[in-house]
Amino acid sequence: MKICLPPDLLWMCPVAVPDLTRLGGKMDGGYLVPQSAINHAQGLLSFGLGYDFTFDQAWHALKPLDPIHMYDASVKFEHLSVRVNTAARGHIDLKAEYQQFFQGHVRHWYEYIGPNNIAEALDRIGVDQVFIKMDIEGSEYPLIDLFVEHKDRIVGIAMEWHDCANRDPKWKAAVDKLQEHYAIVHVHGNNHVTPDAEGIFGCMELTHIRRDLVNSTELRRNIYIPDLDYSNVHGRDDYEYYFE
Repeated sequence: MKICLPPDLLWMCPVAVPDLTRLGGKMDGGYLVPQSAINHAQGLLSFGLGYDFTFDQAWHALKPLDPIHMYDASVKFEHLSVRVNTAARGHIDLKAEYQQFFQGHVRHWYEYIGPNNIAEALDRIGVDQVFIKMDIEGSEYPLIDLFVEHKDRIVGIAMEWHDCANRDPKWKAAVDKLQEHYAIVHVHGNNHVTPDAEGIFGCMELTHIRRDLVNSTELRRNIYIPDLDYSNVHGRDDYEYYFE
């Protein structure tokens, strides 16, 4: 479904970069990231594990020597379902995948990430330049000031923003703060929930890349990218955003 966004939402129009690639599955858990940012990063911090770590698996396949540290106190190995059956992903042995993935320099910290341990997480991973993938159900807002404070170490952030519908001023203020130091390079709506009248969902997936790593100011008004963007819900039409 094509959605023309109004001109006064142009603040969220992504900057055009030539090398976007998809990491993660074709539903929830996948984000578009510039290959150049992946190359520049030396490790991945992943906040919010849930039951889909396909982004992290894709990162590991591309850069097997990079440390990956994931933070989520809600997911325990012993509580994982042995089999998960979904229309899009088929039969998955989550316990086997977890055991295979989390070893060596790929670690799962049984902690929730927050303002009190973000600096420790940056130090624990042991590299200078990190990329962050984040879906922590609305708890992202207290971290924005810290992402700015530690911008010299954070290459970029692929994240699911919450509470975005109906031009929520909290969302706009937080994105504005990030945009002083990070350019938006991709926008995608999470259609698990009903959109507002302008087609903005309560959950919006944005990729932010540190501005010194983005060699462009040109806006990409055709936001939706076929063969890279996919609906978050199997069988439900994706929203194909664009600006006139």
